[in-house]
Amino acid sequence: MLSLEVKKSQTEKLKDNFSRSKASFLVNCIGLNVEQITALRKKLKQNKGDLQVIRNTLSLRAMESYKVLKENYGPRMKGANAFV
Repeated sequence: MLSLEVKKSQTEKLKDNFSRSKASFLVNCIGLNVEQITALRKKLKQNKGDLQVIRNTLSLRAMESYKVLKENYGPRMKGANAFV
């Protein structure tokens, strides 16, 4: 179980990413193992991108200030997801 501090930190990081990024994408992580996600993170980082795996409920909290994101991504947030 995640501590309250970790949850707040993850939510704030995602909010910051939303505010700084030109685009955000919700991606499904089902079927990817840790090594594959790590490799994807490295490739994204080389191209000034970021991948954040975060619980869906925390993602929805981070999107409170971004109604367009919440309207578009909210209904699709089922299972293992990440934001790029």
